[in-house]
Amino acid sequence: MQDAGRATLLPDDRPLLAPDVEALASAYLDAADGNPSLALRLAAADRVSDLDRLHARVAELQALVSRGFARWGRAHG
Repeated sequence: MQDAGRATLLPDDRPLLAPDVEALASAYLDAADGNPSLALRLAAADRVSDLDRLHARVAELQALVSRGFARWGRAHG
């Protein structure tokens, strides 16, 4: 899925607070010209895009770990 092109900065180190939710909702409503149905679809598309990127990154890291174990995990000597 293509990235919808909107960056939403969510806090990583604390729970999402009401002002954060309000700001996100307002940003999506602005992007959708006030259409709540479209705003919801845009938000969902962005989250799916984020998940796709996250899954790809996890797969990359798993491959690195697997190669590292194969190379260094054997008993030496």
